[in-house]
Amino acid sequence: MHSTASVLTVEPEWHSDGVDMYLHTTVRFLRDIGVSTQVLASTVRERPQVLEGALQAAVEYLWSIGMNAAEISSILSSLTSALDESMLPKLAYLHSIGVKSLPPLQQLDRLSVDGHLRLTVQFLTDDVGVRHGDIAALISGYPQVLSLPLETQLRPALQHLRDLGLTCLAVRRMLTEYPAILAVDVPRMVAHLQVQLGVGEKQVGKLVADFPACLLLGTQVNLRPQLEYLAGLTASQQPASLVLRLPQLLTWSVETHLVPQVTFLCGLGLTKGEVGDLVQAHPLLLNAALRPQLEYLIGLGVAPRQFAFVIQHFPQVLGYASDGKVRPLPHFLVSLGVKPELLGKLIKPYQPVLGHTGVTRTAAMLRNMRFGPGTSSVPMQAVEGMVLKGGVLNMGATTSHLQPAVRFLRSVAVPWKEIAAMASQCPQVLEARVRATLLPTIDFLFNAGLTPEDVGKLLRWHPRLLSLGTERLQQAADNLRALGIGTYHVGRVIRSAPHVCEAPVHKLAANLEYLQSLALSAEAVHSMVVRHPTLLTLQLAHLQRSVACMQAWGLTQDTIAAMLQRCPLLLTMPLHSPRYGLKLQFLREVLHHDVAAFLRMHPVFLIYSLPNRTGPRTAYLMRAGRRLEDLVETLSATDAKFCQEIAVCTLEQYHAFKEQWVRTEGARWGGK
Repeated sequence: MHSTASVLTVEPEWHSDGVDMYLHTTVRFLRDIGVSTQVLASTVRERPQVLEGALQAAVEYLWSIGMNAAEISSILSSLTSALDESMLPKLAYLHSIGVKSLPPLQQLDRLSVDGHLRLTVQFLTDDVGVRHGDIAALISGYPQVLSLPLETQLRPALQHLRDLGLTCLAVRRMLTEYPAILAVDVPRMVAHLQVQLGVGEKQVGKLVADFPACLLLGTQVNLRPQLEYLAGLTASQQPASLVLRLPQLLTWSVETHLVPQVTFLCGLGLTKGEVGDLVQAHPLLLNAALRPQLEYLIGLGVAPRQFAFVIQHFPQVLGYASDGKVRPLPHFLVSLGVKPELLGKLIKPYQPVLGHTGVTRTAAMLRNMRFGPGTSSVPMQAVEGMVLKGGVLNMGATTSHLQPAVRFLRSVAVPWKEIAAMASQCPQVLEARVRATLLPTIDFLFNAGLTPEDVGKLLRWHPRLLSLGTERLQQAADNLRALGIGTYHVGRVIRSAPHVCEAPVHKLAANLEYLQSLALSAEAVHSMVVRHPTLLTLQLAHLQRSVACMQAWGLTQDTIAAMLQRCPLLLTMPLHSPRYGLKLQFLREVLHHDVAAFLRMHPVFLIYSLPNRTGPRTAYLMRAGRRLEDLVETLSATDAKFCQEIAVCTLEQYHAFKEQWVRTEGARWGGK
């Protein structure tokens, strides 16, 4: 390696006073902005023409387009071709969109601004949907994306991702976080995952949606060892189901991760079979990072066999550090009057907020806080509930911190008495920031077509909506539209079943697809879903069992479809319960109806209680000689309306008869 001085004296004829002055000035300038002597020597050796002015011109140009000294130094240190005039417009364009990390020199040399760079950026913004503000970070994190061919790689990769059933929003988020996926042969990788996991393309699509990094594993990865180990551990014939629930398993080695973690769990007093059962229900237990939390829980008196219950009801506990956040909990619970020997049982509602300072002060403040005129202070039991659920305690909150949220809830028609109930049910409501959280959420609900009264009721019964954030709510609305729910009905669905906002889109789509398979038209299914949105969030197994029950009654597919169009609520009922068999028996033996023909026209008959409504009303009408054909129309009426319009008797007379009938006949028809 020659020194800089030896390189600069290669051509003696250059050493006039003027040139010598120019060289010293150039070298000093480059040294000042951080270009090392070694880099400068290498540059001049490979490109001596820089001494004729190209270097100074390049530096001045880069400076003129807004690059600082560190950026110029980085470019000159890595790209000697940055001195070429053809390279300058490329650098200027990339700098104009905020790109800090550039692709390799050989790749950038082959690219043009208009023929490559602009088209790639346009593809990312227009086709993928990447926000303009995220473009610079995406390219800086994966500059190779600029050199990927547009028509033969980028567009096909995007289309393959959409063919997997991913929503536009999911694809955008995935590629913003993992832009290297654009360089992957997606069909080949999907086929490899299908073969390795033994699942279909639809399940791989769900896996990709939950864990996009699986596409970057490469087709050479062998997943058989993990699957075989999981199958032996859990005695499961489908170990891939665990991977679909916890995709990180794909990256955990059997020897270095899974075996040591199972050994650790067995060392806590569990048998290998019990560990297998726990892992089958909660595969997250295989995460070795959980050891400190599990050890600390045992130290507080939580038996290893209670882990399943704890994790099932409060899975957040697995994400908490055992020091600094969990440790202060026992002391605080004791200060609330919890007996030390009960700590192990009460440890289930762990929340990290209990480790913050100011908890005791906040609890005292809550006891003294009144939620409006004429209301009492929050009872101690409610305060303990807030403490155990967490939320308002995470900052050592003060009245001035909580009252803005209270005032805002009043402004959207939530009564004073309901705010205290909301705070007990979901304490996070009180700590929500009005401008950052409450206003955007309320605006979203208003834009979805809800009235202030609707919003007040919705927040009263489902205050968790305020913790979801507008981005997640918007995603839920987009998911509903993608499933065919009209924009006009989206607000109605959210109002009737707010938990739909928390359901994954693949679950909603699976339920919708199943309903359409029941000889129901798309229009009929959408009407059912709009009237009873809970159909989208029920477990698919529950829907299938309900339909199987109706088939077991001897009902045809057409009859079932007609019943569901008239009364979608049937699918939410426990039709497998014996009391529904008694209702069919009542139809045949007392009302003398053909079951299939009657239920096809009057499925609502199955909704109402036989021993408390249908039975006594039928008996009263029969005793009074009234038409039984009027019975179905009266089932939805109150007792007072039934007496006034159908039975033509006083309410007292009917209630006396009903009590007598329940005592003598109620047990036969399912009464207590």
